[in-house]
Amino acid sequence: MRIPLLTDLPQPRRDANRARLTALERLPDPGAPLTRVTVVGGAATGLGVALSLTAAGIPVLFFEEDAASMERAQHYLTRLTPMPPPTLTFSTEPADVSPSDLLIDRTIEPLAHKAAELSRLAAHLPADTPLLVNLAGADLSELAAHLPNPSRVIGAQVFTPAATSRIVELAPHPQTDAATLVTARRFAAQIGKTPVMATPDGFTSERLQMRLLEAADTLLMDGSTPWEIDEALEAFGYPMGVYEAQDLIGMDVAYAIRQRMVRDPARRYIPIADRAVEEGRLGKKASVGWYRYPGGEGKVIDPLVEDLCRIEAHFARVTPRHIPEDDLRERLLLAQINEAALLLSAGVTAADLDLISVHALGFPADWGGILTCADQLGLSEIVDALSTLQAEDAVVWMPAPALVQAARTGRSISPS
Repeated sequence: MRIPLLTDLPQPRRDANRARLTALERLPDPGAPLTRVTVVGGAATGLGVALSLTAAGIPVLFFEEDAASMERAQHYLTRLTPMPPPTLTFSTEPADVSPSDLLIDRTIEPLAHKAAELSRLAAHLPADTPLLVNLAGADLSELAAHLPNPSRVIGAQVFTPAATSRIVELAPHPQTDAATLVTARRFAAQIGKTPVMATPDGFTSERLQMRLLEAADTLLMDGSTPWEIDEALEAFGYPMGVYEAQDLIGMDVAYAIRQRMVRDPARRYIPIADRAVEEGRLGKKASVGWYRYPGGEGKVIDPLVEDLCRIEAHFARVTPRHIPEDDLRERLLLAQINEAALLLSAGVTAADLDLISVHALGFPADWGGILTCADQLGLSEIVDALSTLQAEDAVVWMPAPALVQAARTGRSISPS
């Protein structure tokens, strides 16, 4: 179905958009330097955070709960840097975490396992040492309730690649105390990143990412391939496509998020990504994901992934079709813009949405962020395009009320 969005996109106002985006970045006071931080697990993502901290002059202990996990982490570290910094040390002994100002958990274990492991480590830390964990919303509150001193627990999302991303998303839960939030903001400032605040329901970045993945996976089921989708995003200005990015982060990260989420029966379930992970396709760290990485190096197309997509389409009784690059790009853009507008209504600021879209999800900085881009494309055109797509799926493509209202009144939705 051809959608009535702009066939020929206007040129982004690059200089003005980039200047506007930079003006939104605000580093808090870094305060007294952190003397040592413990990073727990997370393989690629955890090591990325650890290297960002050591680059800022902060010593780091990287903790894994067993020798096998530690061996895998140290092997992966050799892919990230030929010469690990001497201020990065490793341990599987819980007592070694004790002289830490901050503990950052990057594991993707089930909540009960995460709670047990963090309780074991917390026993070796002062009672007020902040624990930054990669959860938000109800999951974070549940985890905190199982830990000693819940007031020191806060959600924090550091984005991959950690060395170049420029924001940290923070998610206090109702019992998080002011001192913990201050330390979390100091941590962000000391590694050169702007803190943005999550909604009470969860990470804004996670919602935007999962909506993009849902739209992309639907296109896979309907006949496209990961490399066609990635090429469409890169042609628009993304530094890398969504599937290559998933390989870099680790496909098991999004898989763990999907397992925690309650699936909406009104939305179409696309099982392709889950099947890939269950086959052992974890991304670059495993040398195979949506792409193959011979020797752990650059990506190459894997025909077996296309076979997987077509098999799942067959089981779902979907007849594959050719989807032009313009349609791929427009559906992916519309999905993200609509979700951003829903988040705007949920209380996320327009400034944070633009920052998160660019610095967490790779949205092209030349467009100034997801909402600035929406204004420049034309809100009436976007609402018309979403309304057309409702013929395919009335739930997924229902225009966000904030978009409809702004289009009707002629007002902007981008940061003022």
